[in-house]
Amino acid sequence: MIDSENKRGMSVGVNREPKLNPKSPNENLSISINKFDALDLIGNSNRAVISLGSQEYILRLTKQHKLILTK
Repeated sequence: MIDSENKRGMSVGVNREPKLNPKSPNENLSISINKFDALDLIGNSNRAVISLGSQEYILRLTKQHKLILTK
């Protein structure tokens, strides 16, 4: 999909198509992504600690039901 107008009505060519690796298009189709429900991670406390190596991050759910990840 290509957007042909910006907010001011001027013609622009912005490509919104997902980019695939042209060298191996089949490789992009075999990628699996883990999916987690944020509410399962944070539980009743509205916060969860996520570790990556020696670093820890806090995942927090706001009153507006938005997620914030901080170090």
